[in-house]
Amino acid sequence: MTEKYPQLELPKEGKCRAGKADVEIDSNSNEHGSILRWVLHEDDQRSRWITTLMAIVERDTSEGWLWIDIENVHSQFASKIEVAAPKLAGSLLAALSSSHRGPIKLRANEIALGPAEMPGFAERLEHPERDLPLVVFSPDYGADPSFSIERAQRSAVSLAGVAQVHLLVPTGELEFRALMGRELGVWSGACRVYMPGIDLNAPDSWRHRYFLSRNLGSRADDAAKTIARYLSPRVARQRAPQAYVDLRSLLDVDHETQIQDLWDQNDQLEAEKKATLDDYLNAATEADDFSHQLGTAQQNLRDVWIAIEAAGVLDVIATQMATHSSTDELARPEPPETCAEVPSLALQHLRLVAMPAAAPEGLNRLDNHLEGPKWARIAWRGLVALDTYARDKERGTFAGGFYEWCESSGSDAAWPTKKLSMVESDSVRNTPRFRDPRVRPVDERVRPEGQMFMEAHLKVAEGGGMLAPRIYFHDDTGHNSDTRMVHVGFFGPHDLVPNKSAN
Repeated sequence: MTEKYPQLELPKEGKCRAGKADVEIDSNSNEHGSILRWVLHEDDQRSRWITTLMAIVERDTSEGWLWIDIENVHSQFASKIEVAAPKLAGSLLAALSSSHRGPIKLRANEIALGPAEMPGFAERLEHPERDLPLVVFSPDYGADPSFSIERAQRSAVSLAGVAQVHLLVPTGELEFRALMGRELGVWSGACRVYMPGIDLNAPDSWRHRYFLSRNLGSRADDAAKTIARYLSPRVARQRAPQAYVDLRSLLDVDHETQIQDLWDQNDQLEAEKKATLDDYLNAATEADDFSHQLGTAQQNLRDVWIAIEAAGVLDVIATQMATHSSTDELARPEPPETCAEVPSLALQHLRLVAMPAAAPEGLNRLDNHLEGPKWARIAWRGLVALDTYARDKERGTFAGGFYEWCESSGSDAAWPTKKLSMVESDSVRNTPRFRDPRVRPVDERVRPEGQMFMEAHLKVAEGGGMLAPRIYFHDDTGHNSDTRMVHVGFFGPHDLVPNKSAN
């Protein structure tokens, strides 16, 4: 501040002004900690910038928080503004070399990503407490090597404090590709922004924006502007640390209740927005799956009728269809309205699905959620899919596994394969705190000890956070199996069967 406005004589507390800039400093403390606030106003004929720096220290802690907010108003409100970290952020990060947010070190320069740095990067990438994006640039072999370096450097400066920027070096490309896979990789001068909450074993590539090199501009600083614009909505709504929430009343006593109410409303709206987006994406995925299944079923039906007509038995088949009613399938009940109803309905109506009394857990928590009725209906549909699959195996009309049946049977009861996992990751299999919750009850004809490790599961919902329901099962429909049934060992919230990224 004094570098930019040397004529400003900053007091320890209070106000001062010099030219078109003024500063207000206030502070306070109590038995819980201390808080200090600098507010800089800069005015010219058309715009006003307001920079707020908060220094927050809680009692009995070895670290504190620095939090910067930037506001801008302009007489030409439609004029374009370039989003970038203020120079103040870079200066603070240069002076405070150990700055970090959770597991992510904050820097104003790029980090070279080669074979030696890959294990650390992988750990940060999947760390459950990471809440900042990781930006990875790949070398652009169609340009001068210095261009890729400068592009990453400019981006690191512009994103200082809100993202960690990496530049993949040529010697690390093969190892990075092996780590990330094709769905999450980056190459040929492109860039990818890895958002928090990533699971390499179940990648949602759409969540981690991929920018082609040609879309990052021809100048080194174009990439920084592009990525900053992409991240700006997230940065703008990023919430200050809990320490600020606890201590801000020392500065704004009169507004404490009003501010808390607004934060609570904001949290509720954010949760509703996320739930709505998750519902839309899940519905779009299911619509694609249903469309594919419908097309396959229609083609199969056409082929069947062509074969019947060619065999000369069309009239016989038509007569049989008009008079015959199947007794093999019991009428399906109305879908349940609560998750608590699902196990009893399965016991009554799904002959080839076994669900012991110890399998359902935490269903009251699911039913107390806003999405509870929808989850109940989807869970029921998943169990119907397992039962229909087992019946097809029993009749001998299908010989493969459940995944193949969902993918190729054409049955209208098939479960979307995008919401089906037949195996768990190595970290889940080999880590007791993840593996043990997946040791589930099962018929003693399947395992004499009455329990087994289950990893195949239906994702009833992919939104909903840690409450998102899961159904874990074991397929015992093989020709030589004793039960020829599907055994459900768990139905309940995801947090009762956690994994590395969600724990």
